[in-house]
Amino acid sequence: VKAAELKKGMTVLDPGCGDARMLITACQDQPGVKGVGYELFFIAYALAWFRTRKYRKEIQLFFRNSDYADLSKVDVMLCYMLVKPLARNANKYRHEMKKGAKIISYAFEIEGWKPVKVIPSVPKLNHARIFIYEV
Repeated sequence: VKAAELKKGMTVLDPGCGDARMLITACQDQPGVKGVGYELFFIAYALAWFRTRKYRKEIQLFFRNSDYADLSKVDVMLCYMLVKPLARNANKYRHEMKKGAKIISYAFEIEGWKPVKVIPSVPKLNHARIFIYEV
């Protein structure tokens, strides 16, 4: 979330938000940020819904596949997504996200894209590399 350099008014997307921890962190770190999360696993979605109850004005959650999400208003996409889904949606990101939008991918690269920055792994903390892309 820190790598996103969020500012008030930005929209953050987490296409597989799990328990919504990244969206909650984004809203806590930078008031005025809007979060959008998609989750397909019902238990994770239910947990996310419960955890975001005090952020209802800031965070929207959807129990559906993010492959069909409207990306036109997204400023930053924070994701922990495997290589295949990233590759499957790479053209969608390139064509639907606004120019200058960032994609921040934890652990996995977008095949065929060149990151503008790579934050190295921290083995002692069990942290993988972070890949930052710009559309």
